[in-house]
Amino acid sequence: MPAGLPLAPAQYVHCLFRKQRIIYRKRSCNSLLKKVLLPPYETEELKCLIDHPQVRLMGEQEVIAGYIHAERSGGHCPFHQVFRIEADNQVLFFGGDEAPQLQQMKHRFVAKYDHDGKRAQQLRQQWWELGERDGWSFLFYHDIQHPAWQFSQRGY
Repeated sequence: MPAGLPLAPAQYVHCLFRKQRIIYRKRSCNSLLKKVLLPPYETEELKCLIDHPQVRLMGEQEVIAGYIHAERSGGHCPFHQVFRIEADNQVLFFGGDEAPQLQQMKHRFVAKYDHDGKRAQQLRQQWWELGERDGWSFLFYHDIQHPAWQFSQRGY
């Protein structure tokens, strides 16, 4: 259940934060509704969430609030998405499970746990090259030693 939406019968689902917007990838929701995975996904609850007035369904590639670029990448799992935040002439990249650790970005690595390991590896290489060229910062949520990296940090 997304942050701010408590698990409750459909008629009682409400946002805990009045100004909150919840964004789902449209294809991912459609896929879940077709498969009707039980549990934890109940069709009634999913439809209620999708139809909720504070929910926005997005396509394959979108810009949120004018500066957060979200796109479906599809390497780690079919509907995996990555985020590029652009503000004040800086770029912060978060690739989730497709870009989880600094070492995986620096070296060609095909992970067995990825849905499409070769695609994920190619995407990592592409993001790394763009980041190096344009001075991006990266967030790695599976890297204890290097949870963040800026290309202004030399010596990699």
